[in-house]
Amino acid sequence: MPLFRSSLPSTGGTLTGNLVVATGGTSINAVDRGAVTNFAAYALRTAAVDRWSLQMINDSTNNLYLSDSANGKTVLAVVPGATAPNIQLLSATASHGSGVGVIGLTDASTVPTTNPSGGGILYSQAGALKWRGSSGTVTTLGAA
Repeated sequence: MPLFRSSLPSTGGTLTGNLVVATGGTSINAVDRGAVTNFAAYALRTAAVDRWSLQMINDSTNNLYLSDSANGKTVLAVVPGATAPNIQLLSATASHGSGVGVIGLTDASTVPTTNPSGGGILYSQAGALKWRGSSGTVTTLGAA
């Protein structure tokens, strides 16, 4: 019998303090949503406010989403597939062009106008893949 069984609520409620699972071996922590019509998530909070979440939403899929909960934005969507998953960056709306094992990149809502220091910025603008280097040079890596 788990150590915390008697202190955990069977439905709802809040467990305060730290919950540490230490098994000395393989461990699985699971949230089973039961069906694709249900919602399951792990939330990371600051001062009782959801900041980030890893979730499977009730959208009739088994897609996995990483979201900036504080701003209501999806950062990453993973769409499972029989041979390989697809990944969508910066949007919950998958756009993979019937590809399998591909990465979709949403157009930048605002393109960078200042130079990064010590690296570069990869983004999409009107469907073209672009790179802005630390010297300010913008290179189109792939046309739309």
